[in-house]
Amino acid sequence: MSYGTSSEPVLSTGVTGEPMELAGSSAHRQLCTRPADDRGRVVINARGHLPQRTGEVDKILPGQLDTTRPGRDNRQRLEGRMKTLTKELWMEVPQRRAIVSIHNEVERLVAESDVTDGLALVNAMHITASVFINDNESGLHADYERWLEELVPFHAGSDPTTGGYLHNRTGEDNADAHHKRQIMGREVVVAITAGKLHLGPWEHIFYYEFDGRRRKRILVKIIGE
Repeated sequence: MSYGTSSEPVLSTGVTGEPMELAGSSAHRQLCTRPADDRGRVVINARGHLPQRTGEVDKILPGQLDTTRPGRDNRQRLEGRMKTLTKELWMEVPQRRAIVSIHNEVERLVAESDVTDGLALVNAMHITASVFINDNESGLHADYERWLEELVPFHAGSDPTTGGYLHNRTGEDNADAHHKRQIMGREVVVAITAGKLHLGPWEHIFYYEFDGRRRKRILVKIIGE
């Protein structure tokens, strides 16, 4: 953990899990049994689709894994394939609002995970912050600030007739931050191909703080082969 004292945002990682092999996890099982006729042929309906189970005896197709009888053999066949890495990034932004690049840190975690083909989920764990992808260009970021402030301007009051927000009746003054987070979104999911984030040429991952001056977390979950 890291506590910042300068005007620059502080980012640090807190380990919540190490890369691990998944063995027989239900999240990665596929339904491998299909209804078959009395000659062992898989039944296909008129549209070329596999029908729902009919109560007939199921057959296991060649090369498929029988997940209806989980056991040691199934775990061994899955072992060494699926991997996962879970980390939390701690943020401390000294300003009320700021856009902070977390792109390099996510890239580092992808490399650490040893996943070559999979997905990376990156989400803010607080309801007054966002994670988003767009151009790493200061003019665009200034446009975001102006646009969001026009849509939901900061106001510490709780009277809507004078520009305030009912949420601020709780004693807080961050109602606008909740709205801004709703607009910019909670998370991004990025494909991993050949061990790298599979992004377009100008895509960049950012954390957007709307109610800073305190420590917050970002979750990074990486899963794949």
